Amino acid sequence: PTRRSSDLVKQYKQASGNHYNFLLIALAYQIALTGDSLTKETQELINQLAETLEVSYQEHDRIRQKYSLGTTRNPYTILGLDYSADPREIKKAYLQKVGQYHPDRVAHMGDEDVEDAHIRFLEIQEAFETLEKNLKL
Repeated sequence: PTRRSSDLVKQYKQASGNHYNFLLIALAYQIALTGDSLTKETQELINQLAETLEVSYQEHDRIRQKYSLGTTRNPYTILGLDYSADPREIKKAYLQKVGQYHPDRVAHMGDEDVEDAHIRFLEIQEAFETLEKNLKL
């Protein structure tokens, strides 16, 4: 979203006293699904909206389930974790996943597999860094 739309969401948050944040996410899904336009780009915008509104990954997925949509791709799902995972479980899952997709471990595979593993490896690192920052691990 543009800086202007981000400012608008922040003004909404302040004016509503952080009430109705879930409703705003639900309305975004209703609008997108009514128009049959829940594209990847639309989903990314809704994800950014949820992040700006400080809607947790768990609450976001709960809203998605109301519309028969699967879970979002977020740090917890990327690491294969439950939302109640503690810091020890998060670090364990990270080390397991990063080891599985580490470039040294997949170097013998074909070029396409190595590229896919590298992308996955970076995604796992980013997921862990996000949780590390958000949860202050």
